[in-house]
Amino acid sequence: MLQDVFNRASQLLRANRKFALVHLVKVKGSSPGKSGFKLLVTDSGETVGTIGGGDAERQMIAQAREAMAEGRSRTVHYELTSRPGNLVKSLCGGTNEVFIEVFMEKPCLLLLGGGHVSRAVAQLCHLLEYPYVVLDDRAEFSNPADFPGALDVVQSRGAEYLTRKDLPGFSHVVGLGYNSEFDLEG
Repeated sequence: MLQDVFNRASQLLRANRKFALVHLVKVKGSSPGKSGFKLLVTDSGETVGTIGGGDAERQMIAQAREAMAEGRSRTVHYELTSRPGNLVKSLCGGTNEVFIEVFMEKPCLLLLGGGHVSRAVAQLCHLLEYPYVVLDDRAEFSNPADFPGALDVVQSRGAEYLTRKDLPGFSHVVGLGYNSEFDLEG
């Protein structure tokens, strides 16, 4: 199960997607979860792994989604009792501490054009682990092998590509095309 958590986290990092890892770091007394258990939560509600199940897991999923919305990691302490006012309702009787580690999407660069300047910028992006997409309407300049680490390399005009529903959230667009019309269309 732990391998599934890390495999999914790796996929989400490569795809530049937001998610949280809930680490069960401290357990005292009776608890279905054990120290070291992990639960991955995406902002869309997907979960992989466990911290022990039950109301504790349900509440920590809600806490993880809240932490992602804030863009901040946090530590949460909770009792596994049915006392009034407790965050978690349980009969186990122990206490747990979790660390919710938030992984936010990184800014993403759209490179318009796949020529030599774009290749140099792409190398820097790759070294800095900065997500990027390359867009060029010429086959010889839109070869994925020329852009290691790119989220996508697309042979298309800008207007065609930018109407897609599955686009990453671009924070910067750099016009490096072969003519100004191509750059302005993007």
